[in-house]
Amino acid sequence: MATWRNAYRVFSTASGAARKLPPGFDKAASLPKEHHSQEAKKWKRFSLAFGLVVAGVAAYIFPKELEHHEVYIPPEYPFIDRKVKEPRFPWGNEPLIGTPYDRVRRMEQD
Repeated sequence: MATWRNAYRVFSTASGAARKLPPGFDKAASLPKEHHSQEAKKWKRFSLAFGLVVAGVAAYIFPKELEHHEVYIPPEYPFIDRKVKEPRFPWGNEPLIGTPYDRVRRMEQD
């Protein structure tokens, strides 16, 4: 569809049968240049007003949030530095998985 539209534009302007816009109009948007400048000024005012409102709300909220700010102190757990001197496994200090030869050899060493 877009290809046909582009072809139509090319051939209509090449033949000279394209519609003519009155002077003072922007060919890109077919609106007067005064309209563009008015719209630009309007949106500039909107963005400035919006920016001022956002900055005002932020300036109002930030100090209140800062008052309630607490420094996070992690809890001290008593078991973190504790070292287990004697493992408490039902099978003792020996590894659970091993061959019978390994078990016999360890028993002979003790």
